[in-house]
Amino acid sequence: MTTASLSVTIACYNHDAFVGDALEAIMSQSRAADQIVLVDDGSTDNSYDVMRSFADREPRIQLVRFDENRGARAARQHAIELCTGTYLYNAAADDRISAGFIEKSMNILEKYPQAGMSTTLSLQIDSEGNDLGVFPTPVVSYNPTYIAPDVAANKLRHFGAWFMGNTAIYKRAAIPEAGGHRPDLGAFTDGFLMHVIALRFGACYIPEPLACWRKMPESLSSKQAKDVSRMREVIERASWLMESPESPYAGLFPKQYPPHWRRRNKYWMGEANLNAGTPPHSDQFRKRFCKLLLLFQSATWPASLLMLRWWCYNFRYRMRRRATGK
Repeated sequence: MTTASLSVTIACYNHDAFVGDALEAIMSQSRAADQIVLVDDGSTDNSYDVMRSFADREPRIQLVRFDENRGARAARQHAIELCTGTYLYNAAADDRISAGFIEKSMNILEKYPQAGMSTTLSLQIDSEGNDLGVFPTPVVSYNPTYIAPDVAANKLRHFGAWFMGNTAIYKRAAIPEAGGHRPDLGAFTDGFLMHVIALRFGACYIPEPLACWRKMPESLSSKQAKDVSRMREVIERASWLMESPESPYAGLFPKQYPPHWRRRNKYWMGEANLNAGTPPHSDQFRKRFCKLLLLFQSATWPASLLMLRWWCYNFRYRMRRRATGK
């Protein structure tokens, strides 16, 4: 049986401190990527030299260098256009994947070829690589599974989005069929695409943290969450795409979902601004109280009950790490 091929992209701008770590994690996977496309987006640090050192010794790597900075979306789109694999993984230059990520994701995608993507749980790490625990997304299954489109609609309606962009491996042919990446949605372009793919093709899910998202205040998603006016524009635009009968996605999203989605995004926007506005020496109790108040204001049911499942998962994960030191 012929196995499906995988292309991996990294678009990098001034991430010389992290891109080597990201590439090392990709190169050390138990199942290798078939193609790796790197785009240096006019970096002014040593990012290009770091990527060049990998490309010089690995024939699977194709390295492109822009003379000037064109922006993250243009750099990633250029990388995607060079890809030839059946499946596509867009890695971030400042994140990293864990051991077994490619093998486990590709195994389940090959088992369910109708699926448009596969995602896993994700860890959070800080700028130094310290483990901050499992990112709080709903745990919708304790076993690897395929979630059919009708089941995906039901899970979104009741529990909200469970997928993480830094863990998403897409069927490349599904991306244009789902409308592609929408620049009008800013940092939510990946999130919206994953919604559409799950609802049109179904999605595979692995309840294991197989990637790490590096939480940094200067990331695109963090900057957008703190930009209240821009975030409101994105929420309004995405809501129209989900709900309007004139939208190209009319009838795709469950009717009950958009209001819940808006409430959850207002929570994340509030939390991001709260974190940005609170210096390290300030009253942590007050900060936590404000977060709790935001959570109650934006809570939706029974999604909040399912988040208890994530809390239990994260608690067990932390206890296991503490006991084993791994």
